[in-house]
Parts: sequence; C-alpha cells; structure tokens
Amino acid sequence: MIGAPFSFYIALLGLLGGFAVGFVARRSNFCTLGAIEETYYGTERSRLRTWVLAVGVAILGTQALDFYGFINISDSFYLLPQLRLVGSILGGMLFGLGMALVGTCAFGMLLRAGGGDMRSLVSTLILGFVGYMTANGILAYISVFLVEAGNIAMVNSQTSSISELILGPSSRGQFAVALVLSLVAIGWALSSPRYLLNTWSVMTGVVFGMVIVYGWWVTGTAGQDGFEQVQFESYRFARPIGDTLVYAMTFSGASITFPIGGVIGVLLGAFTASLADGSFRFEAFDDPR
Repeated sequence: MIGAPFSFYIALLGLLGGFAVGFVARRSNFCTLGAIEETYYGTERSRLRTWVLAVGVAILGTQALDFYGFINISDSFYLLPQLRLVGSILGGMLFGLGMALVGTCAFGMLLRAGGGDMRSLVSTLILGFVGYMTANGILAYISVFLVEAGNIAMVNSQTSSISELILGPSSRGQFAVALVLSLVAIGWALSSPRYLLNTWSVMTGVVFGMVIVYGWWVTGTAGQDGFEQVQFESYRFARPIGDTLVYAMTFSGASITFPIGGVIGVLLGAFTASLADGSFRFEAFDDPR
C-alpha cells in the first residue's frame, strides 16, 4: 500500500511469518502442553522432539545473526540485567495452570480458533482482555508490585551469560556454546527414525525455529529505520493478543505492530491449513470434543 506508515510494512512482515508457523503447526497438531502430556503419560515424544527441534534451530539462527553482526541480541528487553524471581515463578505457575485448564497455550488457542473452535475463540478473547489489563490496566499495579518485590539487580555481575561463565567475555565463545547447545538439541530431535518419517512434525520444528530467527532479523534490521524504529523482538502471543483487540477497537487512532501482525498471521495460517486438510468445523461449547 503506497503511503502506508512504516509500522504497517513491519506488521505485514510479521503476518507472513505468523502465517507460515500457523499453517504448519495446525497441520502437525503442534502443542507445547501436548508435548508435555505425551512425554509424561506415554512413550510418544514426537511433539516434544518438534519443540526441541524448534528451540535448537531458533538458538542456532539467532546466535548466528548476532555473531555475524546482523543484529545485536543484547538490545533485547529480555536481557535486562535483573532477575525477577517472584514474577517469573508466580507468572509461570499461573500460566501453566491456565494452560492445563484450557488445554493449550496462547499460540494453541489461535490455532484452534483458526480451525473454527468457538471455545478457543472465547478463551483467546478473555486472555487478551486480562493480559492487557495486567500489562496496562488496573491489574498492572499488582503485577509491578510482585515483579519489583523479588527483583534482583545484576548490574554489577561479572558475567551475563552462560558462555561468559564458561569461556569468558568472547563473542566467539558465546557462539561456540550456542552452536554446541543447538546441535545437541537438533541431533536429539532428529535421532528417531520414526520421527523423521513424520514430515509435517519435522517441518513444523524447522519452520517454527526459522520464523523465530526471522522475527529477530525483521525487527533488528528492517525495523531499525533511521526515522522510525520498532521494538527489537521476535514472535510472542500472550500480550499481543490484547494489543490486537485494542487495535481492532481503535483502528483509526492506533498503530499496528510486528506482534499484532504475527497474531493475525497465525489465525490466517491455521484457518488456511484447516481448510486445506478438511478439518475446519465450527465448534460450540456444547459440541463433543
């Protein structure tokens, strides 16, 4: 679109990556909770291998971009020099509990909603509403209090990464540690001949990891325009669902972002995949699962 704001093009790039990962994840039935349940209750580990494969590819690609100077990963807000123990532990427990009650995570809700599941659509709307209220609304005071209560400043820490702890402050050392960890993860994920026969699962792991790398590249290079810069980040879904709802309600006076594009892309990708494999079906609350 000629004359569109810079943020629109960044969001469009986010939509493309979201579409890709939404499509393959829907086709392979990828789910983090499903991976945990399969591993805990049985011997099937295909979804766990997909998850580990995605992590390995994401680590390798992201650290390669950083090592060769395409991005500076230390600019990410995830790497602030502080350890938020209370917020991380309590937030993780609440997120895990919610994931178990709903049956999936925020990403999985988008996949299900894209396939016509109205139950997941309602859960997604509630997640977006409460998530935004926690980040920017009345619950933000409680959130900030809990985070700051257990915040441990690490400004004077002598090391800031695993690689520095092992090999000292060296970019080569950082990349070497990342390379070893990622190759171990990828090697374990692909060590099962049975898993290698599951084309969609392998493809999902590779695509998911590459899309995470793609997100860092987009916001770290194309998104750092001299006149208008976007936040350096990759794909995430809990808070951006709330941002997407606000954007939909305040379209004329709001700016679209990379994560919002990602949310829309996952919905469209899941919807397209469900049409392609014939699994799209409107499901209400009283329909059998």
